[in-house]
Amino acid sequence: MHWTLNGTPMPDGQAELQPDITGPASVRCVYELARRIISIESSPITGVYITGGANGNTNLAYGFEDGHDLILTAPLRVAKEGLDYVFIRWSGDGIADGQNVSVWMNSDKRVVAEYHLGPSTLSIRSIPFSGVRMSGDVDCSTAFIVPFDDGRTVSIVAPAVIQTGETRLCFVRWTGSISSNERAIELLMDQDKSITAEYEVRNHDVIVHSEPVSGVPVFLTTVRPTPFTERFKDMTTVYLRAPATLDLAGTTWDFAHWRLDSTDQPAGQTEFSFDVDADHTVTAVYTEHTFMLSVLSSPLPGIQVGGTHPGSAAYAAQVALNSPVNLMVPPQIAIGGMNLQFAFWIVNGQKIAAPGSQVSFMMQADTAVMAVYDWRLKGDVNEDCKINILDLIDVRNRLNQQCSQ
Repeated sequence: MHWTLNGTPMPDGQAELQPDITGPASVRCVYELARRIISIESSPITGVYITGGANGNTNLAYGFEDGHDLILTAPLRVAKEGLDYVFIRWSGDGIADGQNVSVWMNSDKRVVAEYHLGPSTLSIRSIPFSGVRMSGDVDCSTAFIVPFDDGRTVSIVAPAVIQTGETRLCFVRWTGSISSNERAIELLMDQDKSITAEYEVRNHDVIVHSEPVSGVPVFLTTVRPTPFTERFKDMTTVYLRAPATLDLAGTTWDFAHWRLDSTDQPAGQTEFSFDVDADHTVTAVYTEHTFMLSVLSSPLPGIQVGGTHPGSAAYAAQVALNSPVNLMVPPQIAIGGMNLQFAFWIVNGQKIAAPGSQVSFMMQADTAVMAVYDWRLKGDVNEDCKINILDLIDVRNRLNQQCSQ
């Protein structure tokens, strides 16, 4: 702003005016839109023709209204005095994107187009977002241009995943001077080259299996029999649920654990969730339902039991549902000068009149069996097929006496 006194402009920026008025006077305060100055330079050479909202040869300055948006473009190559200069980057007060720079004129600004005296250049961009950090023989964030000596082989590695806000994008391919689906590439710099790393939101497959049986009804968005496959957007959280027990073809199966790819999850947790960050295989692992078989002997432990589930009584074994059980013990045992004759089996409290010293049955529930030997005492087993504890103590005492003689 400035004042005018009787039509004569006063100095700019003078907010106060104290004139000596000796007669009629006309005083006016004049305002105008603020103008911002942008200085456009180039280094190490000048005279570079810049295009955009301020066309001209560097170094130059332009004035724009406050808030004006400006995009400038520098040429890739400039010939000066027989030398070939290659554009490298924009620096200063702007947002660079390769040969372009965006400037918001909310204040005075300065930008510099930097050049390099050299042969070939490599321009690297990324879509749909810039600012992706590359590695290898380059260590810059897109978009950028770097010079290399002719004949040099250059390696570039793009990151597998980039995160922009809440958006997660995966590397897809390189395009431009090279076409490749590999993140790590090599380029022979025999001329100017330009490449673009393309990213996108990826979908991933979740493959659901079960073992050692298939056809298990597993919930994943809906209940479906295994095996099946569903596709999800990247980083979707998925929830799976498997039945704790199931009957298939007459066999009962118990859920054991989930397996994510090759990693077993905690046992017994029928519900499982994870974030889908790649293709995954999840497996519901089952084991055949079993019951406890407890085998005892009386009046002494340690009787050797043969058959389908052998051992030295007392012992226990896990037996699958509907599995046949066949146990056998010696018909007589000589110990401490005494001969103990096999008498009968007791199965879940019931006396079994089995032929010889064998017993056979199908496993339907937890089962306790006892091989009972006759120690020639009366009243050793009561009517409920339970051994009289006093008689048991007496015979053991007698056996101990025989063994000590």
